[in-house]
Amino acid sequence: MVSVDVRGGRGVIGSGFRVAIPGIVVTNAHILQGATEVSVILRNGTRRTARVLGSAPDYDIAALQVDDSGLPPLHSRSGLADVRTGDPVLTIGYQHGAADAVTSGTVRALNHPVRLGDGGAEIGVVQTDAAITLDAGWGPLVNTRGEVLGVLTTIATPRNETGSTGSTFAIPVDVARREAMKIVAGA
Repeated sequence: MVSVDVRGGRGVIGSGFRVAIPGIVVTNAHILQGATEVSVILRNGTRRTARVLGSAPDYDIAALQVDDSGLPPLHSRSGLADVRTGDPVLTIGYQHGAADAVTSGTVRALNHPVRLGDGGAEIGVVQTDAAITLDAGWGPLVNTRGEVLGVLTTIATPRNETGSTGSTFAIPVDVARREAMKIVAGA
């Protein structure tokens, strides 16, 4: 996993991770809006310039290209067929730039309809009660074996507030992988 440092635009720090493709980091599209410069920071503190290959805003997925040395992939599932409501999960990310912000919870729903992006189609996401905040650097949702189940994307918040209602949503890993592959193929 890496920290994604975005200059310009929203100027945020997010999270990303390598799945299967060498040199490709998957992150959220929403953190890259208006970015003028993007870099990734490895766990050992090494900073690398990243090139934005593209994004799929309706799925809140973006792909970055970076020098791959020292960047191991996270083990990801091929789907969610054996994931059940009530299964324990963890969120991992960079909160306020600090590594390894971890929360735990359970799967509350699978294929929960959520609309991402501006006017995009509804997609079925994983809903969990693992609490994250709007300022947390989004990262993976993993099971207790460390397998990536999805990419954290948003939380349910009360109108005009910033706190979580206890519902966190993740794009399923197979959807994230499919969209990342499309981005890479078109780059």
